[in-house]
Amino acid sequence: GLVIRASRMNLEIQPLGEWTLGQPLRVRTGGSVAISTLLRRAAAEGWGGLELLTGIPGSVGGAVTMNAGTHLGEAKDRLKRVEVVPLLEDAAVPRTFESEEFIFEYRRNLFLPCNGVIWSAEWEVRADDPARVKASIDETLARRKATQPVDYPSCGSVFKNPRARGMHAWQVIDQLGLRGHRIGGAQFADKHSNFIINLGGAKAVDVKALIDLAKARAHSELGVELEEEVMYLG
Repeated sequence: GLVIRASRMNLEIQPLGEWTLGQPLRVRTGGSVAISTLLRRAAAEGWGGLELLTGIPGSVGGAVTMNAGTHLGEAKDRLKRVEVVPLLEDAAVPRTFESEEFIFEYRRNLFLPCNGVIWSAEWEVRADDPARVKASIDETLARRKATQPVDYPSCGSVFKNPRARGMHAWQVIDQLGLRGHRIGGAQFADKHSNFIINLGGAKAVDVKALIDLAKARAHSELGVELEEEVMYLG
């Protein structure tokens, strides 16, 4: 198969309009921009409202595609426009989606073409005091560091929360007694059991084995259907 690395495809970050304290402002970002880079710029410029992305790994394109979020909200709460380049059409003409065309669900979208790459996204932010924005980001990041295993490589949250059962995914893992369970170099983290961390030398098969184990036991023992938040390649 073919793998396209889009990490340097479009790295633009630019405001669309004048910054006026207390007023809304649109910011255009390339799909390749790292979330951490966007948040550093937001703190420096006083772009409030993007704190909901704090601690999310990966890029703008990934956050848009999966409607990434935290306890503060989801990407859809600030998105206003998304530009996509379709890859499997004769003419790769960019297509733009406005907010009224968005169809987002919890950790997924239902409107972006599966063969498309996110070229850019526009966010509505609030012109705010840079010091206040930075403090909010720092506070949220400190909270995530205290509750999530950020010191180890991982792919973020593994399972979506089974909301129909009124549960968090980590609660399911804990009820199954799998917190800290290890296969090869992969482990359900002790600090937050909905993360599978790489203790060193973990292979994809190790991670997949932990996922399959949790899904099978959750179904048979608790009647809970766990659905992956992570996506597979290959």
